[in-house]
Amino acid sequence: MIGMRIGELASRLRVNRKTIRYYEGIGLLPPAERTSAGYRVYTEADVERVAFIKSAQRLGVRLDEVREILAFRDRGELPCDYVRATVRRQVADIDQRIADLQRLRDDLVALDALADRLPEEGRVGAGAQDPGCPLIEHACGHAAEVGHLADTSGAMRPRREVRTGESATAEAGPHRARAVPR
Repeated sequence: MIGMRIGELASRLRVNRKTIRYYEGIGLLPPAERTSAGYRVYTEADVERVAFIKSAQRLGVRLDEVREILAFRDRGELPCDYVRATVRRQVADIDQRIADLQRLRDDLVALDALADRLPEEGRVGAGAQDPGCPLIEHACGHAAEVGHLADTSGAMRPRREVRTGESATAEAGPHRARAVPR
């Protein structure tokens, strides 16, 4: 039997042996042939398949999507339409994450600007007795007390609650969603 053992395959592709066994266990990689001593033996086709799986993962493709792409290939069908739909979903997910990060950035900039409007006696290093951070206390406490969140202009916007499944969040205008107790 000509081929390579799991260690050689793992080394060649710079993956862990457990990863290869895992792929085999979940059906992404067909069961390896075995030597008479019971060692797994892999082929060049296995090398290509694992390399494809790792490349797809680096692009953010989930393993269930990889499984579907491989199933198309195994059936001799072109997976192009499925791959394009997957890529479009990935781009939409990335766009959403970028928007979420931009909202988080805006919230942090607003919180920093709020520090300039706090009374001098509440600032750290100004002889304050309370070791807490008045900036965080003001931002969190005031929002919890009044049910509003401050924006950079100092104006208050009402919260609107958003419920999805078991989780509940609250949003204020274009700012990031925040947890709301049930």
